[in-house]
Amino acid sequence: MKKNNVTIRVYKSIPELIAALSDYVTATISHAIAVHGECNLVLSGGSSPKNYIKHSHHPIIKK
Repeated sequence: MKKNNVTIRVYKSIPELIAALSDYVTATISHAIAVHGECNLVLSGGSSPKNYIKHSHHPIIKK
């Protein structure tokens, strides 16, 4: 669904959401590195990013 240039996606489960997030961030990181030669990604502390980091597909994400 698109509204005012915003895409809203609904996922059936948390694992499905995490997989989609990981794919999106991996593609964004890869693109930034290809274009700019580097990419900085800052995540909040605590337990919020744990599932993302655990399931990240990008080889430079430290686990």
